[in-house]
Amino acid sequence: MRSSGRLVSWALACRNLILSNETGARPDATAFSSDEHFVITYCDDNPRYLPKELSWLLFNQRVLQEASDPSVPLIERIRFLGIYSSNLDEFFRVRVATLRRLCQLGDRARSYIGHDPHRVLEAVTRTVAQLHADYNSTYDDVIQELHRNRIHLLNETQLSPEQEAWVRSFFRANVQTELSPVLFKPGEPLPSLQERSIYLAVRMSDSRKKRKQRYAMIELPPDLQRFVVIPGQDDEDTLIFVDDIVRLMLPEIFALFKQDVYEAWTVKLTRDAELDLEDDISLSYSAKMAEGLKRRKEGLPVRFVYDGSLPRDFLKQLMRKMGVTQEDTLLPGGRYHNRSDLIRFPQVGSRSLRYPAEAPVTHSGLPLDGSLLSAIRKRDRLLHFPYNPFQQFVMLLREAALDPKVQRIRITLYRLAQNSDVIRALITARRNGKRVLVVVELQARFDENANLNWAQQLQDEDIDVVFGVAGLKVHSKLVHIEREERGKTAGYVCIATGNFNEDTAGAFEDMMLLSARPELVHEVSQLFEFFTKPYLQLKFHHLLASPWNTREALGLLIAKEISEARAGRRAEIHLKLNNLGDYALIDQLYEAAEAGVRVRLNVRGMFCARAGKDTVGRQIQAMAVVDRYLEHSRIYSFHNGGSPRYYIGSGDFLPRNFERRVETAVPIMDPGIQAYLQELLEIYWKDSRKARLLDTEQPNSYRDGDHQSGLRAQEEIRNLVMRTHPA
Repeated sequence: MRSSGRLVSWALACRNLILSNETGARPDATAFSSDEHFVITYCDDNPRYLPKELSWLLFNQRVLQEASDPSVPLIERIRFLGIYSSNLDEFFRVRVATLRRLCQLGDRARSYIGHDPHRVLEAVTRTVAQLHADYNSTYDDVIQELHRNRIHLLNETQLSPEQEAWVRSFFRANVQTELSPVLFKPGEPLPSLQERSIYLAVRMSDSRKKRKQRYAMIELPPDLQRFVVIPGQDDEDTLIFVDDIVRLMLPEIFALFKQDVYEAWTVKLTRDAELDLEDDISLSYSAKMAEGLKRRKEGLPVRFVYDGSLPRDFLKQLMRKMGVTQEDTLLPGGRYHNRSDLIRFPQVGSRSLRYPAEAPVTHSGLPLDGSLLSAIRKRDRLLHFPYNPFQQFVMLLREAALDPKVQRIRITLYRLAQNSDVIRALITARRNGKRVLVVVELQARFDENANLNWAQQLQDEDIDVVFGVAGLKVHSKLVHIEREERGKTAGYVCIATGNFNEDTAGAFEDMMLLSARPELVHEVSQLFEFFTKPYLQLKFHHLLASPWNTREALGLLIAKEISEARAGRRAEIHLKLNNLGDYALIDQLYEAAEAGVRVRLNVRGMFCARAGKDTVGRQIQAMAVVDRYLEHSRIYSFHNGGSPRYYIGSGDFLPRNFERRVETAVPIMDPGIQAYLQELLEIYWKDSRKARLLDTEQPNSYRDGDHQSGLRAQEEIRNLVMRTHPA
């Protein structure tokens, strides 16, 4: 196995770079190249594919670009900073943790991921350091912009006497009872630090040297209000971090010890969050998940972020107590961590500092005062969120819950809203005598606890709950409704690209097909039968359903385009995805492009293909759109010899989605919806303001240099929806 010394040197170099950025010193010129294409060129041990981890960091860089863009409203820029931080937290908890485990496998690891994990981890460390410097610079710019807009973010030393009095009163009424300070001695272990929380590492001393130093940790729980608005002048807004309120109140919190010097530094520990569910047949699936969640709290450290001014002796003491070593990613930062909380920055300042409110456009084919099931029976309908209201789907469930002729409702649930209308509709259906089956996926990462709670609530209502399928994560978003019509059982299905979650439907771009086509109803019904009887053998002639036929079906569709191109006929493949990371499919796309197929890829997140001149994918055109709404729908389009095939689906092109998950992509058969999807794909491709080129020569460069004029896809899509569904 390769020595870990090289990783240590990279970690130390990253720390030096970040510290130099914060202090204004010049970084060591030997530590990093000034080459702006470092992400692509450094880990080049496989010229056919970019490592998933580096590709993902490029995606997060696109998020950071939105935070840096002065044309984005100021408060929205702050929220993009929060999204970037939240993304990076999950990246370390999952992807970096996985890389570290792979490094322990030696030469076998390369065969698993196609790259040397040591080299990928080195490149990740380097990339994160440079992005961290960009992030800090953007954050400072945004804080200055806030000040120019009469929004002031103060710390505890900048308060006026009146403001300080108000803050002290606020602390006693709202914060004090939420804190649980824990004292510790240099020779004693620390209590386990919680994920998603930040801590103040406190040192108390006596300037007169009469009392010994004391140490404490104070957790700032994740549900604690992070930003506090201080009442003040009508034309100004003043805010303070709750961290600084706690700093101000340290003498009161620890008044028992009568010290006169109180110092506090923020620290944050990120742990390996991967669940390791052992194959223990003596435990039920839900019990395994609960046990796995308990173990997650004790996962190995993968990142330790701390205030760069933390004294060296105190830092070493904390690292020793938390089991953090030099081989872990050590990131000295500024005074504040958990900047993912910026997503919930208060609604302060003028409306011009936020995106204008955009009311969803009611789908004209789904009446507000009539039967939605009847409308779906006449023809397929496509809901496109957030441009259409998610509540129209909830209305469909409510109708099914009340309709005396509806006999059964079956649904898969992956992530739900905190106060879910979907759950309420299902409970209403059961109370009205319907048979209700809910497939709850307990492995929805970081939503496992919530899903366990939802499952219990559903079971309490005598609803049948199935906890997924052993060995497969159920990621499909499916609804099956059975209704008695003319003495027979008729079916209706909803097949979506995103979660049945009204909280995220306003921020995620997604689609849902509503259909009563018997061929689709039959195949969706098969899937629900499989969830309760996983020994069933299934065949699909219409749906692309993983792990059964998706890879093979996509291969045949690509092969058809290659055949058409080689015969001199028009051949096109247009894919809109979140992630493209399956090397076998990438190879097929390389072959198609070389054969003359027009391959256009719109990939918002991970893009592991090599595109652009002097690469194996030089004929492939690739771009990504990052804008106000998170692009989340998956659309597959094939010219198919003049009879185009369109699909929308729940899965990206990743190995797990073909082999270890239940995913579905549904064919779009309605000519009107086909035309809508084609126009939609063209709109994305014409974007000149938010589209970035996925080109290895110019990573994340905008398609249009100034990207300040021309077509903006999400604006034009709203216009398309309004034309499609006139009031």
